[in-house]
This record gives sequence, structure tokens and C-alpha cells, in this order.
Amino acid sequence: MGLSKNLERASQECIEFNERFKLFEDLHEEIKELLSGEKQAQGHQVYINLHGDIVPSREVVLKWMANAGQQIRDEERERSSTKAKALEAKAKEVELKTRIAQLDHVETAKRKVERTRLMAECAIAAAVSKVYEDAIKEDAEQYLESDDPDNDDANMKPRPPKERPLQVSFNARTRQSVGVSNPHTPELYHSLPPPLQSQAYTDLNSTTRLVDEHKDSAATRNTLRNVQAVLEHGFNGQSVMIVRVLKSSVTDGLKIRPGDNAVLQALSDKIEKCYWAMTELQSCELDCTTNLRHIYDRLPGHLQGKWRKPAISYRERSGGREPDLRERSKFITAQSQIENDPVYGRKGESQTEFSVGRSTNKGAPEERAGPTIPTLMETD
Repeated sequence: MGLSKNLERASQECIEFNERFKLFEDLHEEIKELLSGEKQAQGHQVYINLHGDIVPSREVVLKWMANAGQQIRDEERERSSTKAKALEAKAKEVELKTRIAQLDHVETAKRKVERTRLMAECAIAAAVSKVYEDAIKEDAEQYLESDDPDNDDANMKPRPPKERPLQVSFNARTRQSVGVSNPHTPELYHSLPPPLQSQAYTDLNSTTRLVDEHKDSAATRNTLRNVQAVLEHGFNGQSVMIVRVLKSSVTDGLKIRPGDNAVLQALSDKIEKCYWAMTELQSCELDCTTNLRHIYDRLPGHLQGKWRKPAISYRERSGGREPDLRERSKFITAQSQIENDPVYGRKGESQTEFSVGRSTNKGAPEERAGPTIPTLMETD
């Protein structure tokens, strides 16, 4: 800042000096005309000497002024460059801070997504396990009973096959007892133990055994086979198989008898779990009309009649759309709570059956005896 002021002052003084030197030249010309020959020569010599002293000094001043101006321009350029660099560094700092903040948000979002994914997989695994257990329990409680749902006589249940005694023969050559094949009892062989198997293979074998044990039930067979397929794929992105297992647990099965509150409650729990699992899987498999119709067909007759009115009301409110799984789950849950109410719920009694063409002989009502009139007996 001081050099700039000095340059301005020197420039101003140089301009004044040039004006004065020009006045001096003009004055010399005027004096030169007034002097005579010898005096004129002396005056001209003085002018030449003075001019020779002034011109170098003026050149030095001009050179200094030029150097000072260049220095000032360099300083201004450097200052502007430094300011630009400072602004650039500041902008880069802001950009890096923004990227760091975005990176923190990205890491947080990744953690949230990973947590959500793990929770969804855990919920799906729990739902599949529950479906697996409920299918076996339902098969044991309902589907292994008599084929006639209105016949609860224990004597009408199918008798288990009678086991035959194992026939044993002795082989003299090998000196070992050999069991004869029995179609109703397994053959016993004394062989080496099987090699160690993985947990997944053990689960598949146990699932296969359960399918063989409960093969009389179509619903249980389909459910267990779907679970077996899920175990084969190890839950690694096989959402289609999981959806198939969940769908089979609520759509396959016999129609629920009126008054069978336990089975109705089990179906309500399954549908609710399927709804939450389908929401986590982002699947609309059970919202189609066909699968909802299968669920509707499993309901008792009186609940089917109750469902028609809210279904039509929902269709009118939603502009013609059919009720989805959520609406069906709400209805079945509410009706299950009513059916299982300890005071007003059904007690499990079977409905009265009316046979066509069956005549019943009812005794005629006894006539009311009229008042007896005593009679006089004749005596001998």
C-alpha cells in the first residue's frame, strides 16, 4: 500500500517537473534572443549542462516508476491469485465436508437396510417354522379323524394295522439270525452306522419322514413338501418358495365345521401371520381372487353368509375393488373372537341334521284322563 502511494506521488512530481523543465526551455529561448554573441554562447552552455544533469535524473525516476508499477501489479496479481486459491480451498473444504456428511448418511441408510433385511428374514423364518408346526398340529388334531366330519364316534375311526411278529430264521453257514421281511414292521439289519450328515440333510430327512407319516392329509403333504423345498434352497432369496408355503397353509385344507372354534382360531392366526409375512416380502400372491376364494371356501357356512355383506360394502367404497387379505384377516379375526367368546360363543355342538325321506314314528300324545266318577258297586 505504501509503494503505491509513493508511486502516485512520484508520478505527480515527475509531471510537475516536466512542466517546469518545459517552461525553462521556453525561457531559455526567449533569453537567447536577448543575449549577444558571447553571452549567448555562455547561456547556451549553462543550459546544456543543466539539461545534461536533469535528463539522467529524470530517466532514473521514470525507471523507478516503471519498476514500482510492475511490482505493484505483481503484488496485486499475487494477492488476487492467493485470494482465488483461498476461495478454491474453501470451496473444496465445503465440498469434502458435504461428501463426508453424505457418506455418514449413506452408511446409516445401509445399516438400516441391512437391519430391515435381517429382521424380515427372521420374521419369514419364524413364520415358516410356525406354519410347519401348525400344519403338523392341525393334521394331528383334525385330519387324522374320521372321513365323515359329522361322525365323531370313536369306534368309526380307522383301526391301525396290526403288527405281525418278526419271524427269525437261523443261517448255519453265517451263524447269524436273519429277520424275514414283514410288510408292517421294519426290517432290522446290523450294519455299520451311517456317516455324519449335515444339518440341512438331516432336516430334509426329518421332513420326508413327516410327509410319509402324515401322507393321508393332502394339506399337510403339500405344506411339508413346500417347506422341504425351502430347506433345500436355504432361504437364500427364495421368496417364491416361502410365499408358496405361506399360501398353502391358509388355502389348502378341509372346510371348517360349525362350532370347531379351535380350527377357526388357528386359521385366523395363520392368515394374520401370512399378511405380515407377505407385507415384508412385498408379495400380493394372496390378494388375488382365486386364493381369497379358497380361504372363503374353508369358512363355515354361517361365516360365509356374514362375509358377503362387508365384502359388497367394501367393493362399493373402493370403487369396485375386491377385499384384500388384510380385510379378510380382520373379518376372520373378529369372527374368531366372537366364536371363542366364553359366554356367547359356540360351545362346539353339532348342528341338527335333517334327512330327506326319513319318517319318524312319534307316539301319539296321551289323552288327558277326565275326572273319574265313582260308581257304586252292588253288594250281595
